Amino acid sequence: MSKHQLSIVIILLLTCIFSGCTGKENLISEEILENEINNFHELKNDCYDDSCIGIECYLPSFSSLDNNSDDALDVYEFVFGLSEFDNRYTLRFYENIFEEFGEELINESEYGLIHINDLKIVCIGLDCGFPKYEEIDSDASSFIEKAEFINELTLIDYRYVDSYTELFNETDMDGDGIINQSQYISLSEQYDYYEYGTEFNQINHSSEDILFSKTIPKCWHLKFFDGLNTEFGSWGGSVRYTDSNGIISTTENFNSYQTYVYLNESLSWTIEYEFRESDVGFILDNTTYGGDNDVDEDRDLTVSGTIYIDFEENNTKIIHEEKERISI
Repeated sequence: MSKHQLSIVIILLLTCIFSGCTGKENLISEEILENEINNFHELKNDCYDDSCIGIECYLPSFSSLDNNSDDALDVYEFVFGLSEFDNRYTLRFYENIFEEFGEELINESEYGLIHINDLKIVCIGLDCGFPKYEEIDSDASSFIEKAEFINELTLIDYRYVDSYTELFNETDMDGDGIINQSQYISLSEQYDYYEYGTEFNQINHSSEDILFSKTIPKCWHLKFFDGLNTEFGSWGGSVRYTDSNGIISTTENFNSYQTYVYLNESLSWTIEYEFRESDVGFILDNTTYGGDNDVDEDRDLTVSGTIYIDFEENNTKIIHEEKERISI
């Protein structure tokens, strides 16, 4: 099969991972979800506290959520139990995680698939990233057989077991029944490309200089919003970050996993933004930019601006903004 066909297999797998394959409607009433959004309060923004918070430290035990001790969690035990442990995530976010399992109840083994990745993001199985070659080559034979491939991936995330045979066959392009390290790395690179990057997002900074987060971190400088939608899938605009060393990173049409942005305060920054939707924007130093943008999609009119930030020793931000309405 061609590389293009392999890409389609990966995209279909990721569609299930990110969007869910259950087809179920929200299990918790819209009234409860909307009321929670209206009463949602953020933690104090403290850039000098490096301690972990809530699920950044660890996930609560299965038994602590299992209120009726029946060795299973229903949606209310799961959602409200996790929200009580860490309310920086919305109820809808926890509900979306529960729905990924496609069942009315989840057991302890299923709960064990949930992890916190290196970016402090809640993830399930393969959502946390494609495993390293050494993790799949369990017998250290320097190649991966089909049974080995399927078994190891199933242990990591059994939800997509029906896709693993086809994924192996597409990766084994020479049809010899094994995957070598080069073929596996090519597969994992394509997976990581579709999961973490697109042609519109070029992140050239390290996580020490720019760190994106879906949840409220202890320290953040920008918070992006898309109306009242806390689980937005495509923010209508673009942002270009240039630091005082000339390194540039660009995000465009990004999702809610980049809601909060931390910037290295030892650098000065130029932030160039463009709003393409009326209700998108961001908050910086208690000032809201956007949210009521005078855009006109029919005439390709957008709102853009540039902000210069210099973090001084007393943590005061010197900000200058220039706005203009341009035709693209």
